[in-house]
Amino acid sequence: MISLRKNSREELRVSLDEFKGHRLLNLRVWFEGDDGQMRPGKQGWPCASKWRPIWPTRSGR
Repeated sequence: MISLRKNSREELRVSLDEFKGHRLLNLRVWFEGDDGQMRPGKQGWPCASKWRPIWPTRSGR
């Protein structure tokens, strides 16, 4: 997972997730709740695994 600070209370998280047997590249804005915990917001964009060939791998290939 990669986390990029958006502002003092929000961050953009990029992660590889699985949902109902499908791999997804998930981009989602997370916000800091009143209790100080980070929570997922409504703003997000999941990208289906059919786009997998353009994703970089850890080995750089």
